[in-house]
Amino acid sequence: MKEYVAQGIVLGRRPRGIADETIDLFTKELGRIEVRAVGSRQPRSKFSSHLDVLNCVHIRLAHKSAYTLTDALTSARVHGGTKKGIRLFTLLECAYALRHLLAFAMPDARVWYYLRDMIQKGGGTIRAFLVLLGYNPLHASCIHCKAKKVAWFDCANHNFVCATCATRISQNTLIYIL
Repeated sequence: MKEYVAQGIVLGRRPRGIADETIDLFTKELGRIEVRAVGSRQPRSKFSSHLDVLNCVHIRLAHKSAYTLTDALTSARVHGGTKKGIRLFTLLECAYALRHLLAFAMPDARVWYYLRDMIQKGGGTIRAFLVLLGYNPLHASCIHCKAKKVAWFDCANHNFVCATCATRISQNTLIYIL
């Protein structure tokens, strides 16, 4: 069994059984990983408050056949500011995009630092984040009608779409980029 100590950003949480959860983390060293957090759904769990979505956390993991969380400590939460609601929405879109566009175990230091700075200091846009991931809307056209002005990014199919064509696609997979 190997032990890892790393910094991570919580991208999402899913229930697993009665008391456990699967935590989706993005780390600088390991990339995107899924971690089993044993007992994190129990009322007196030491992990629960540290594993809120978009928290920057110091984590200790054990790895045998899968990653298991052994310790977690919050190092940063979403930075406040005057436009906290808009910033939080942008950060949640970035987390959604990472969960759908990034493969497991593929570290990317540029993406790590950009997302960490967005959480700690504020600033950044979903458009710039997509460019960082390799999806530049500057020269993109709508995948359906070939319109030059794209307004949405479809995370499920990795395509840009215009506002007109976006009405025909499931809204659960779209990210507004204007």
